[in-house]
Order: sequence, then structure tokens, then C-alpha cells
Amino acid sequence: MFFTVLFCGTALAQVQKLGELSSGIFIDSAVIMEDDDSNVFGYCLLYQLDRKSKEVFDLEYVILDKNLNKLTSVSLTQAAFKMTLVKTRTELTFVKKIGNQLTVGVNDRKVNIDYYDVMAFFNYRFVNINLDTFAASKEYKYEGFKKKEYEYKTGDKMSFDDLYYLQQLISTKSDYFVSFAITEHNPEKLVATNPVTYNYKKHQEIKRFAVLDKDLKEVWSKNINADKKTALQYEYLDSDDEVLLMKKLFLKDKEALLSKSIEVYNIKTGALLGEIELDDKELEITLYSTGIIGDKLHVYTNAHQKSKKGWSQGYGHLVFDKKTVKETKRDFILWKDLASTIPGLTEYGGMGKDYGFAAQEFIITPKGTLLLVLEGYGFKSGYSPLKKVQSIYAQLKEMYLVEFDMDNKVVFSKKIEKQNSVEVYAGITREEMKKYGIFDYMFCQKINKDGDFVMYYTLNDQEGTKRKMAKKPLWTLGIISDVSGEYGFETLPLYGEDLKIYPGLAKNGYIRLLEVNQKTGQAEMRLEKVNY
Repeated sequence: MFFTVLFCGTALAQVQKLGELSSGIFIDSAVIMEDDDSNVFGYCLLYQLDRKSKEVFDLEYVILDKNLNKLTSVSLTQAAFKMTLVKTRTELTFVKKIGNQLTVGVNDRKVNIDYYDVMAFFNYRFVNINLDTFAASKEYKYEGFKKKEYEYKTGDKMSFDDLYYLQQLISTKSDYFVSFAITEHNPEKLVATNPVTYNYKKHQEIKRFAVLDKDLKEVWSKNINADKKTALQYEYLDSDDEVLLMKKLFLKDKEALLSKSIEVYNIKTGALLGEIELDDKELEITLYSTGIIGDKLHVYTNAHQKSKKGWSQGYGHLVFDKKTVKETKRDFILWKDLASTIPGLTEYGGMGKDYGFAAQEFIITPKGTLLLVLEGYGFKSGYSPLKKVQSIYAQLKEMYLVEFDMDNKVVFSKKIEKQNSVEVYAGITREEMKKYGIFDYMFCQKINKDGDFVMYYTLNDQEGTKRKMAKKPLWTLGIISDVSGEYGFETLPLYGEDLKIYPGLAKNGYIRLLEVNQKTGQAEMRLEKVNY
């Protein structure tokens, strides 16, 4: 295996100062993917132009192409729900391109929320922008599987009654949206004495989900939860232009989840192609993630001992034919089999009593091999200078790349040294750490139709005392690429006083960096070229 270590500088960077694109206050940004999800089309930036009254604002949507050139901007008067004792903010939910139409989703959310808050995100509304004429629709919301347009003026107010029955739109990887009916079980009862019981009753009374086209016309739908004795909870998992994957959970009243499976549908007709049961004779398996590559469905699972609940044994990789949904391959990556690759690793995935490992990504390479990305993590208590109390910190350790051939044998491995510490809440799980972006590993991006890819992670190389590091942050973006079967390793130093830097998806060959000055609020977006 050939390695290259490259350096990414700023000489070739494309920069757009966000304050020059609008006279308003920058709020949020979102990436816009091409219709086939193969590359970045551009970006949507959200600004607040004016606050006309407590809950009514003039908002501006600025659309950039993939090179950060401004295409257009549209302004609308919209309402945001505000609470007396809870701080909220407006943000972009998604921006989806289907042909010449952009659908922009916007929501409000509570700031500094509890992860378990049942109403942390709310007030879902949408705007369409025509990419040929740059004309914008009125704001609309989706309720009872119908669009309802809204117009606001100074002094208008919102109440909880305006929010209870609003449906979310879920953006798929094809030319469709998915939406679920609002529960018929007292949707206004947002706080329950027993969250498990409430969750059961809520999902038991969700009676339908539908696949919608770009104009939100129903393509097909499925009625669910007709049996009063059980409750089914469906969740969107994955899709392409042929199939839709929906996770199905059987809930049991006053208990946790009973069982799980994946239903596979023809996304155009709604025909049920098959159901993938998540079970195994020897191990307890639970869903980790899915992938659709060519004519195969890939299902990645956590694997635990059946006799000892919660004792991790490793991970599973299940492969199914996309048309028939018949299983064609099943492999398990067990911790005990990785002991020679990761010195000191125990059969339960730990490094002694100090820390353990968690999967960050499963990647099918262009060669057909499987690349597993692992990151070490542990916990310790320490003093928080900001909160001035003892807090819990996640200790983020080294990463490992482990590649398996078609026979599930290790053919390549590499250790990536790093060290970082992030404050977390007590009792957080590794699944929650992954969900909320606490690990140093960030994301993987395909860079061409051949399947070559690049991965990004935080490499914390700060030096000096904690006080010095807090005053002047200095960290490095780690970049790992796989091009034509050769791995490349690259670093991009990111630094600056009072700055927060947010890496994100960019056009193939680049990384997008959003830099926000915490004192002035000024922000700029730049594209850094990555040399593969």
C-alpha cells in the first residue's frame, strides 16, 4: 500500500465574505447537492434583514453556486415562534434540488436543549425557489398532507396551536420527500409523565406515511398501525432512485423497543420488495447504518452477546440483493479477531479499563473491500472553567483504519495518533456521541463516480497550558483520501483568535470552511483545495 503525506495551504482558497452578500445578520447555511447526490451544486445562506415585531422577521435566502458565486437572493416576511423563558433560533432544516426547483426547509429550535426534549425542533415551514427565473413561492407549511400558504405582517403572533399539527418533510436521496401523519393521540400533550408510555401511544396513533413528489403531490402512501394491540414506529433510513429503506420498530407498552427490521420499497410505486429481519443465531444485533451501492443493500450492525446484554462483541456486515432483498453475505468483525491489529484490545472492544473503540464509518472501496474507521474514547471528570463546576469529559483517542477483503480478512490497517477532550453530559452513550457530532471523526465524501473518497477528522495538536489554548485555539483538520487504491494523508492547520471554524461538504476536490468571529459576528466561507 502506497502512502502520501500532503499539505493543504490557503494559496488556492476561494473565499466569500458573507457580510458582503447581504445587509442582514448571517444566521445559518446549508449545502445543496446535485439531483443525483454525486456532487455539491451550491449553498444556501440564511440572513435576518429586519425584526418587524417580536415574532415577525424579514429573512433573506442567498443562493451560491459550488464556487461560492452568488446566483440569486430572495426576501420574505416570516414568523418565528418565540418563548418567554427559553431562547430559540431559526435555522435551515434542509435545501433540496429537484430539477430547476429548490425546496428550502426552515425550522425553529430551542437553544441549549436537552437531547431528550420532545419539542426541541418545531415550526417547520418551506419556500420554493425556481432556478431558471429565481422566483420564490410564498412560505407554506404542510398539514394533513396538504400545502397551506402563509403571509405575515408586523404584530402577528404565534401560539402552540399553530405548531401541533405541522408535518415535517424528510428529504430523500432521490426526487421525492417522505412525510408522516401527525399522531392522533393528543398531539398537544408534549410533556408526558412516562416518556416510554407516551412514545408508545404517540406512534400507535400515527396512521400513515407517504412519498411525495417535488410539488408535494402524493406518489404513494402506506397505512400503518391498524392493529390496536401493537405500535409500529417507522423511520426513514436511506434511498436511491429505485428503492426506499424504512426502519420498522415494534414498540411494547411501558417497555423499551421489542424488535427491529428494515422494510424495502420500490420508491416509485410503493411495492414492498422485502423485509430485512435484524436477528442472528449467536449474537444480538442492532442497526448501525445502511448503504446502497449498485445492486446491493449493505446493512451494518452492532453485535452484542445474547447472554450479556450490552457487552459489545464488535460489528456485523450484512449484504442483500437490491431487487429480491435476499441475503447474499453475512460477516462479523469481532473485537477478539482484531487483537493482533490493535494491540491491547480486549474481546469487548476495550483498551483495558481506560477506554474503548466505536465505529465511525463503514466504507465500501472501489475494490469491493470494506474499510472500517474506529475511534477510541473514554470518560473522566474534570473542572469546567466556564461552568466553574466539575464536569464529565469525553477523552477522544487514536483512530484506526482497518480494511477487510472479500473473505473478511484484514489486508490493511493504520493507526492515527490524536488526543482531544470534549465536555459531555453524564450518561451519554457512544451512539449519542456519534449522533451529536462529539467524536473527532467528521464525515466521508465520495469524490467521483469511481467510488474514490475522502474523510475528514479533527487532529488536536494544541500546545501549551489549558489557559493559553482557551485564549488562542489551534487545531488541525486531518484529511484521509483513497484514490485509485492508494491512501493519502494530509493536514490543514486551522487557527485564529476568537474564531469558530466549521468544516463541511464542498465540490469534489475541496473542503468548505465556515469561519465565524465570536466577537464581531462576521463570517466568511472559503473553499480549500485538497490535493489527493
